[in-house]
Amino acid sequence: EGKMAAGPGAASSGHSGGRGSSAALESSLDRRFQGVTNTMESIQGLSSWCIENKKHHSLIVRCWM
Repeated sequence: EGKMAAGPGAASSGHSGGRGSSAALESSLDRRFQGVTNTMESIQGLSSWCIENKKHHSLIVRCWM
């Protein structure tokens, strides 16, 4: 549950519009990838975060690969 609760906060930091927002988003994404586990809740949390931040799809895909 703690990881799911962090989703909205992480998403809002990525919407600041400043130059650092991309770095903050990448840092948040890296933490999420490092912390994901093989559970439905964890995978759904990561998936939901990706959908919430879909406007940054190129960054998400680059980090995923």
